[in-house]
Amino acid sequence: MIRIVLINLLFIVELFSCTTFWQPTYINEADFNFIDNSFLKKEDIKNPLYRYAHIPSWAYDKRVEYYQKIKKELNLQEWSSYLNISKDKANSIVYKDTPPTAIKNQKKKEKFIAYKRALGLIKDYDTNWKEVLKSFQSLIKQNPDRFFKTRIAYNIVRAYHNLGEFDKEIAFIDSLQKDNSIVWEWIESYRAGAIQHRGDLVTSAYLFAQIFATHKSDAYIGYYDFKIKTDQEWNRLLKMAKNTQEQTLFHFLRAINPKNSELLELKYMTQINPNSIWVKRLLYLVAQKAQFRAFLLKSGDYQDYYNLEKKDLENYIDRFLEYLKANPNGSFNEYLLSYFEYIYHHKKIPIKDSKHKKLLEYIAFVDSLKGVDENLVSKRLKDIEEIFKGSDIIKSLQKYTMVKLSTLYPQNSIKATLSGYFKEYDRFFDGADFRAGLNLKKLNELVALKDKRDKNYIEKLMLNSKEINLNQNLINLYYAVLYTRDGRFQKALNYAKDLPMPPKYYSDIYDGDKSSSMRVSLYNPFNVSFSGNNRSEKYIKYSHKKFLKTIIKIQKELQKNPNSVMDNLLMANGLYNISDFGNSPMFATIYRDTTIVNRNNLNNIHKAEKFYKKVLKLTDNRELKTKVYYQLLKISLAKEIEKNSKKTQYYRKPTFKEMDTIFELLKRDTEYSQLYKKLLEYQDTKYFNKIKNCATFKYFN
Repeated sequence: MIRIVLINLLFIVELFSCTTFWQPTYINEADFNFIDNSFLKKEDIKNPLYRYAHIPSWAYDKRVEYYQKIKKELNLQEWSSYLNISKDKANSIVYKDTPPTAIKNQKKKEKFIAYKRALGLIKDYDTNWKEVLKSFQSLIKQNPDRFFKTRIAYNIVRAYHNLGEFDKEIAFIDSLQKDNSIVWEWIESYRAGAIQHRGDLVTSAYLFAQIFATHKSDAYIGYYDFKIKTDQEWNRLLKMAKNTQEQTLFHFLRAINPKNSELLELKYMTQINPNSIWVKRLLYLVAQKAQFRAFLLKSGDYQDYYNLEKKDLENYIDRFLEYLKANPNGSFNEYLLSYFEYIYHHKKIPIKDSKHKKLLEYIAFVDSLKGVDENLVSKRLKDIEEIFKGSDIIKSLQKYTMVKLSTLYPQNSIKATLSGYFKEYDRFFDGADFRAGLNLKKLNELVALKDKRDKNYIEKLMLNSKEINLNQNLINLYYAVLYTRDGRFQKALNYAKDLPMPPKYYSDIYDGDKSSSMRVSLYNPFNVSFSGNNRSEKYIKYSHKKFLKTIIKIQKELQKNPNSVMDNLLMANGLYNISDFGNSPMFATIYRDTTIVNRNNLNNIHKAEKFYKKVLKLTDNRELKTKVYYQLLKISLAKEIEKNSKKTQYYRKPTFKEMDTIFELLKRDTEYSQLYKKLLEYQDTKYFNKIKNCATFKYFN
């Protein structure tokens, strides 16, 4: 069955739109691809239908997106030619609902307006398909020219389909005269779907196979809607094949069903016609899958992410190697056999083909590296890239090289960080990007690397990413933030004072990738509210520069009078609030996340604790002591969360939906219990009445 979501979005998706959503998947080392695709047809190389995808839902979106772009391009070509206007103008009036003033032919303009009016009846939701059918039937009775008749007919087909009137839909299509419009591909897809709905799975499977093999704009429909349920149906379908190419096509489509064995189908296909393009395409898919699994074995991530048994992965690769040994088919298979024997068994098998031999030699060279010789690696990498010029394999060569180097550079160096950034698993799952782990040492190294005149090829690759291309304002911003984190406030001010203020409408949930302006808090960082977590009755704009000037002034006052109660309190509040538990953490962290704590930014909370304890010794003011004890309770909870979190640079705070988790932490925290008992001595204060309903007190109440 053609997917209802695609059918229902008649005008928006099928005819004029190419909007879908896809996000890449990166699983540790498994995204390297050293399977050369030069044996495929040129148009196959970028086609996602011939690429192994291990996350089916995301793969589907990517494949639909690929064909919707083609669909839109081919559709625009036809509109542009028919209306005698540029593709840009056609795009504006067809896809963007711009008034059709660009159409000079008055009759065509009138037809276009009438056609768009009928299309306007089709909504994203709750379309009245009877009304749509009636409108387009009225249009087709007006004896339109061939161009509009085909498009009107297509919408009549869609209306019948959505109304479930499949017999009428098929009869109507069969009454039409086929033309060369790309729209006929879409009509044929609906016909196959209607036949499938009537229960004739064999005929519809044959048609979907032809759609997959021949359609330019919606081949993915044939890919996903080819359905054969029984051996009897399969045998009937095979008898319908006109030649061995069609037989291998059917086997290909059966192979991509996750319930079937692609290795077994590959074996059958090789026996039917080893030179079929479908054998080559399936071999490419199976090789990608075997490679993916081999790297899962190598990286050890198979249990964590896929819950796959090691023996199953090993068995799959062994069976694929058996196929390659039993079916030598030119230099490509020779390379595949040698490649998989190397990455899986670490055996080196001689191959004749010089191009692939050099590729395998380079992989072995990278694997053998024990130290970093950037000049040597630069030369070897550039040489192999020249051999595979224009191939996607170059990206994998660069990633494989850089990820290996990241393990050889000194730990916590900027080069280890930047080269490790090529390992997308870490980049997308273990932190926002390399900036999140920056400290002053790394930032100094980065600036020195950027300013270096004679960079080698490896260094150029490190700095090639747009995310790493920091402008001077961003560098100044990061210095200001990192010096603030380290408590070197005058140094921080030297960098912050030259930064521009952000736009008028500013959110404290900032984007560290794009914002190169001064950090601004919407809260006074020297005040602490009831929650201490970004809630107040009134927003303000408190700039980083103002914060630094104020805290420097407080430092100077404390040098003059170390026992000033107010200055000790303000210092404690300022330090607490620039921690990840305060209201202005953006002043001391490159990336702010309301649920994630960066261990590098915890120092200030411990400093704040010392100042709060000093205030307790210096004052007898009961209101002030209540507030300080409450702050110490929050710090105690933060320390307990830290103590019970994974020992990684980043860890997640429990949310208030996870109160049971928080209570369990507090049960074990004797310091919190003692502080709470002290706080109970101040129940007569106004501040206690404000905080007495705090959620974290419920356990003790």
